[in-house]
Amino acid sequence: MISFLIAILLFARPEQGQIEITADKQERNQNIFRYTGNVVATYQDMRVEADTIIYDEASKEITEGDHIRFTRGEERLEADHMTLNVETKAGILMNAKGELGPGLFITAAEAERTEDGRYNLKNATITTC
Repeated sequence: MISFLIAILLFARPEQGQIEITADKQERNQNIFRYTGNVVATYQDMRVEADTIIYDEASKEITEGDHIRFTRGEERLEADHMTLNVETKAGILMNAKGELGPGLFITAAEAERTEDGRYNLKNATITTC
């Protein structure tokens, strides 16, 4: 398998750095990039692993499907589907489960992450064990 390493510079706010995406395969249609196979996207303190990621360079949004793992600081979540704005770090995870911080575990039909790092959970279970 050949891996592609794509570094896309985000010029809107240069202090934000760049998003780096590796995958087995990459396709491009204007500002839309589609990555498939062992995809890993990293941006600042965030890391997303998925089977497929679509990145819209104009809106700075990534959409993932199938076997998603999202990590940021002490947040470690898995989901079936996710949409995330890499600049604001706001997004929605569907059928999410994992740890939001030390000893705080959740399962949720929908977990919405706001720009300030808070979560709005729907049909959720929260536990400390």
